[in-house]
Amino acid sequence: MAILRFFYSVSRALGNLSKLVFMNNYSAGKNFSLFLGGGIIGDKTAIHIGDNVELHGWLISDGGRITIGDNTVVHHGAVIRSMESVEIGSYCDIGNDVYVQDHNSMSLDHLERREKNPKKAAILHKPIKLGNDVWIGRRAMILKGVRLQDKSIVGAGAVVTKGAGAPGLFVGNPAKNVRALG
Repeated sequence: MAILRFFYSVSRALGNLSKLVFMNNYSAGKNFSLFLGGGIIGDKTAIHIGDNVELHGWLISDGGRITIGDNTVVHHGAVIRSMESVEIGSYCDIGNDVYVQDHNSMSLDHLERREKNPKKAAILHKPIKLGNDVWIGRRAMILKGVRLQDKSIVGAGAVVTKGAGAPGLFVGNPAKNVRALG
């Protein structure tokens, strides 16, 4: 246990040191912790991080906004990527290796994909919104247009392509709401 505590404190110290590298890429509230292995790509106008947030993964703005509420943890290997808007509420837990992306990365048109700098309009994108107290299990994927209500849970490995009007437990590929939560 002492070894884990030591590793955790070293990871936090090195991550907080690396905040100097990324400091022009975000705006953050008090007690924001960046851990070794995480990072931020974007600009201060696009990425907003609340109070007491722990970031072990990556935030990447492809021209879109990323907003993370207070007391949220983004675990190791997680990637949150935005071309339009990704909004994550407060008290959320984003598991290891989770991928949240509000766009397709490429156009559906094969000729457009050949271009080195594709037009943003050709790439499908829709905002993502995760409510407060949302828990996303390891290696889950949250895709464009998803809206998850407060207190929702996404099971490990689930691929969420659409949300629901009420809190639920989402599992499978494509994910289905198998249990109402409230």
